[in-house]
Amino acid sequence: MLPKNSRSSLNPGIYELAARLSKEKENFVLATVVGTEGSTPAEPGAKMIIKRNGSTVGTLGGGCVEHGAKALAEQSLKDGKLRTMTFALESASSACGGRVKVMIEAFHYNRKKTGA
Repeated sequence: MLPKNSRSSLNPGIYELAARLSKEKENFVLATVVGTEGSTPAEPGAKMIIKRNGSTVGTLGGGCVEHGAKALAEQSLKDGKLRTMTFALESASSACGGRVKVMIEAFHYNRKKTGA
């Protein structure tokens, strides 16, 4: 059985939404937890879709991880680059104390073309 807070992040609805956004040719980012160390709020495989307008579906565990993922998503939506970042959850505002590695993958359908 999955921990209660992981059910929505591993929900197959994320894939259905990604398919719908792709079909509608709407740019978005798929953020995925690809690794953890120590105590963390999300397990590997947790996913969050970040749309161009900044709205999200799913969770990476909240807090600094999701805030950081949104900032990376904005960059990836501009340049199309795949990114990974490890977030240390050792601040005074985080009770976890672990580390979370997130992959940011942009899906571009209507990016402006440059050049001839």
